[in-house]
Amino acid sequence: MSSALAVAGLASASRRWKGWQHFHGLGILKVRGKWRNASIRWHWCVAFQHKEYGFVLFDPHIDLPSFSIMPMNVECAGFELYEPVATWLQVEQRL
Repeated sequence: MSSALAVAGLASASRRWKGWQHFHGLGILKVRGKWRNASIRWHWCVAFQHKEYGFVLFDPHIDLPSFSIMPMNVECAGFELYEPVATWLQVEQRL
């Protein structure tokens, strides 16, 4: 995953998951999807911080985003379905 980011011209750093309170910016998280088939233990998701919605998570296996603070009138997946584990990649953000 780090190599793919480097090829795209993005710098990343591996971080140990210590909880959402330590997550800042943009990252690629290793998550356990509690909704997923038990034979698939984990997969990667993209997450970032949002001023209004807390943390926003995009799962390549679900068409809907997930928010830690759910917006009104927006269809979304439940944030509690995701459990980040092990390490994650903090991705450099460019404006």
